[in-house]
This record gives sequence, structure tokens and C-alpha cells, in this order.
Amino acid sequence: MACADRRLLVLDDTMLRDVGANNIVNTVADVELYGYTGIPNMDQVPQLNGPQCLGILPQGDLAVGRSIAAATSSQQHSQALVELHKVLTAQSASPAGDLDSTVTVRVDGGGGGRRVFLAHRSVLAARSEYFRRLLDPAGGFADSGEAEVALEDADPEAFSWLLAYMYTGELHMPDELLRPAAELAGRLLMPADCSTKLVRLLATVTPGSVVSELIWAAQHDMAELVARLKAYLVRHRKVVACDKLGELVARFPDMAASLTRELTAAP
Repeated sequence: MACADRRLLVLDDTMLRDVGANNIVNTVADVELYGYTGIPNMDQVPQLNGPQCLGILPQGDLAVGRSIAAATSSQQHSQALVELHKVLTAQSASPAGDLDSTVTVRVDGGGGGRRVFLAHRSVLAARSEYFRRLLDPAGGFADSGEAEVALEDADPEAFSWLLAYMYTGELHMPDELLRPAAELAGRLLMPADCSTKLVRLLATVTPGSVVSELIWAAQHDMAELVARLKAYLVRHRKVVACDKLGELVARFPDMAASLTRELTAAP
């Protein structure tokens, strides 16, 4: 793997070599030994086969691991990492991939909630249509091609989990972040990520919260979630809390009318 300072990192079997610009080779570490040092219960660690691979994280840290296909038990997870690996490989092969490969994203949630993230342009563009357009120098945005972009009125913690998804294909987050993350995913035009959240959000709904969740989903134009929540409400109509029904009718009369028809037609 080529580094920005014209060094090469070479994985020679289990030995990690550093080839300097002057062609002097230094052995950095035995990856096989280093990777397993300090891991308890070695008998429970799966033995992974296949060649190892290198990756440079946005902060400049080096990541070394087994081949993607061999190291993952979930085919979906493996495919996501394979796609990410292709994105990063294409980026490193780009003539402008040295100094222009990363971008600083300043996320301002208001009220003092501000965080700064460093990420690869190619990863952001591959996972988000919004970032693809924003970071395109020919995209016409004021921030196009800039080394730093701003994301206003967004939850920084929610963005951190979405950024983790962009890099790994894995989506995990606390339940309390599902709503802000779903909103932000919609803003960033991340349809696959948003669909996964909808399923998780639906899993947390109860007869007491379904009307509130329905109002929230309709407010944010989440058609798929609205349809799922309406179906849930019809199935559990005998035990649904009614305290928010007036707000639903007042804010979304058309949806309330269609819901009434579904309730009337339900067996």
C-alpha cells in the first residue's frame, strides 16, 4: 500500500515491511504474533485462513487483517467490507489520492453539540448521495472540493454511528439515537442505511407509543415507516393508546382518514 509520504507498506507473509523513499526496507512487526498478543481464551478465537490485507484509516493509523472473505462469518457483512475495500483501493490508486483523499466534517447540532470528524472523501461519496454531490468539485455547491465541510443542525453522536456504518457496513447504535440517526440518514440520502433503521425503530414500538411514532414518521416523510406503523396500529387497535389521536387527525387529516378506512375494513 502506498502512503502519502512516498513510503510503501508491504505485507510479506506475516512480516510487515516499511519501504522508504530511499528504498531502504525496515521490518516493522510480525503481524501474526502482534495480532494475537494479549487475547484471552485463545481456544475460542476462530482460526482464520487466507492472505492478510492492509488499510490506512482516516486518522493515519494502520489496520492489518486477514482476508475479508475469510475473516467474516456473515455474508452480508463480508460483502459490505468487500465494497469498502474496493472504494479505498480505487482511492489510493487515484492520482489525487494522496493529500486530497480526506475531508474534515464539522457537525454542529446546536446548543454546544459540535464535533469534528475526519473521513475519506471516497467513502462518504460511496455511502451518501448528499456527500457525493457536495464533494464533487463540479457539483456546484459552495463547499465543493473544500478540505472542510459543515453539517448544520445534525446530531454529532448520530453522525458518528452513521460514519461507522459507512466504513464497516455494520449498523449499531443506542435506541435513543434511532430517531436523530434516521432523520440524518434521510438528509444524507442513505437509503439502505435508513431502511435498516426503520426496521429497528419499528421493533421498539408499543401500543402506547405507536401513534406518537406515526406522527413523527409522517412529519419526516418516511413513507415506508408510516405504512409499517399503520399496519401495526390496525393489528393492535384494541389496545392502542388514544391520547395522541387528536394530534394525528389535526396534523395529518388525509392519513387519519385513510387509517380510519383501514380500521373500519379490518376484521
